[in-house]
Amino acid sequence: MPQKYLELQEQQIVQRLRRNTLAAGFCTLTGFTLLIPAFSVEGTKFDYQTFCFQPKIVYSTDHHYCTGSKIRRGIAWRVALEGANNQEFKDKVTLLKFLPAQNPHAGLYGLGSAAFFSAAFLLFSHGTEQLEANLDLVVGNKKALIQERSLEQMKHLSIQTLKTQQEEGFIKEAMNRDHGTELYELMSDGEKKLAAEEANQAKQLTDADFELKKATLNAQTAEQLEQEVKHRIEVNKLRKSSDVTESNQAQLELMLKEHEDSWLWTLAKGKMPIIIYGKQGAYKSYTAASLALLKSHFQRAKLYSISDPHAHQNKDTAWKELIPSEPDIKGSHENWEDYGESIDNAKERWSMRTLNDDPIISIWDELTTMGMEIPDKSIILMPKVISAPRKANENVICITHSLTNAGLGGVEGMSEAIKEGTIRLKLKANGFQQPLFKGELSGWTDNEGNDINDKPVTLPPWFRPDKLVQMIQREWGIGNRQQAIAKNDK
Repeated sequence: MPQKYLELQEQQIVQRLRRNTLAAGFCTLTGFTLLIPAFSVEGTKFDYQTFCFQPKIVYSTDHHYCTGSKIRRGIAWRVALEGANNQEFKDKVTLLKFLPAQNPHAGLYGLGSAAFFSAAFLLFSHGTEQLEANLDLVVGNKKALIQERSLEQMKHLSIQTLKTQQEEGFIKEAMNRDHGTELYELMSDGEKKLAAEEANQAKQLTDADFELKKATLNAQTAEQLEQEVKHRIEVNKLRKSSDVTESNQAQLELMLKEHEDSWLWTLAKGKMPIIIYGKQGAYKSYTAASLALLKSHFQRAKLYSISDPHAHQNKDTAWKELIPSEPDIKGSHENWEDYGESIDNAKERWSMRTLNDDPIISIWDELTTMGMEIPDKSIILMPKVISAPRKANENVICITHSLTNAGLGGVEGMSEAIKEGTIRLKLKANGFQQPLFKGELSGWTDNEGNDINDKPVTLPPWFRPDKLVQMIQREWGIGNRQQAIAKNDK
């Protein structure tokens, strides 16, 4: 099943879209309902006044001025306006009946209909924008469901196939046995003896083939064991070398390279931005600290800054081994204004530094909350992280809870750029928010140049900040890592 957090988000999106659809449908239906009285052909929409042209003084009774087709009808306010402005019209016209409008509110119905149609359009547009903003989340969840159902179907087909094959084999064996029994009964004594000899020879051939395969497998096993012994001897030689610095350095580098296709070595030596994400308790911050220590050691890079609203809590836990490097810590005690200044400083730093400058490292924690607290600054961080730090010779490590728009500081339309320009490490935790020290790696390229996504990975027991510091200190042969770096600089 998809992650509980993402599934809950999808349900909320569906509920909002359903409400928008119902509201838009109601407004549309109301608009069409108001159109009926607005454009109805039955009943008059204005007050009318009947009149005729009859002089005030009539000299003959033979003229009939106000009968039949001589009676006129006009809109009441237009007739009154003409009478007020035209004296001649007023003298010649005799006003007759006043006919009140039968449907006087038709215009208001039309305006109301237009208003409801506009509201329906706005609701529909808002719902469409919401769907587009969260389309990656919905599609991702649906993809997970489809894959899960496909796996269930494959499992069912595999079971059915195995069952059918076993039933077929059983029936064939039974039929062959019955056929052999009947055939044996029809044989003469000489034929039975000959058949027994052939069966014995076939068994001998089968036994000889089995022994040959067994001997071949034993030879291959012995060869593999011999290679493993040689490898262990070489490792022991490295460990027992008189040059402590060289042996320890080779040991740490060898451990990184030998672990799961050397993905840890790539992250330690590479400068592509890294995004670490996962549930709470998945060991995200400790992993970021471990990578910072390795980058500092193998790239001779200085830890420049840590932007973390919970730095006052993490300084004695996740960041404990990084504090001696004296990084610029921003955002402690949830000081988001201070965090925003760190983003401004990074923009200026990335615009000024070049590849000729010494390499540095920056860590950015709580990208999820950053999007809600400082949205005007958070939306520019991720686009800059993808495009700017490489040419400024800076290693960037970001920490968040998810790869959604909200989880990356509220940035939109960057999913493809993030896939192409970052390495994503998803870490897992159990229901007690305890790390499982395993996860999935995406955006990584193996030693053969192949792009790898969703690669299952594990964090080895020695990949912990305190243990890495001990190994690095042993490598330099002194008790303080900062003294070692200073010694190397001299």
